[in-house]
Amino acid sequence: ECTNATAANATELLNLTGLTIGQTYNFRVYHAGTGSPIGSSFDVSVYTPLPLQYQFAQSNGSYSAISGGTVLGSGTINNAVYKVVAGANKFRFNTLDFDSAFVSANGFVMLNESPDPSTLYPLNISGGGGALAAFAADLTDAAGAAEIRYQFVSPEHVFQWKGMMRTGSTGETIDFQIRMNSTTGDVKYVYGSSTPGTSTAVTVC
Repeated sequence: ECTNATAANATELLNLTGLTIGQTYNFRVYHAGTGSPIGSSFDVSVYTPLPLQYQFAQSNGSYSAISGGTVLGSGTINNAVYKVVAGANKFRFNTLDFDSAFVSANGFVMLNESPDPSTLYPLNISGGGGALAAFAADLTDAAGAAEIRYQFVSPEHVFQWKGMMRTGSTGETIDFQIRMNSTTGDVKYVYGSSTPGTSTAVTVC
């Protein structure tokens, strides 16, 4: 088995199953590209795979837009991916803590591993630490006025998409958030007021 994360400073994660206690396994690590090697150490973690720790619930509530934190992208946005590094409060998902999150303009977040910028449907991708998809579709900016923002509002990591629309749609505006609780691991998909568009050529997963 091998893995090669091609994005700069991306975390490479390889899941191995069927290992035998007492058996010796060897790892070979190589560096390539400008500036290599970045470091000379790596981690090996052995654990029993965890069952998914989530149940789905739906409710009506209020949408609280964030205005602080970091603007990851604005204006004209299409097929972009932005890296966010956690501080003391990690990205907790399925009882595990992750150091990095990759925010896709196409409406989702992947943990620990960067997706290809053109990826539309992250739930079809193996590897990484998990994917959180609030609106996995071919999204772009609505009239060049989009904004993707991140802010830690204790205890939640908040990822916000504002002024997006599905590619091929006309007159559409979509606002939504992914909220990750750094203490409990709860995940919320929150949707704001949106303007539906008109088209017969858009998809969503």
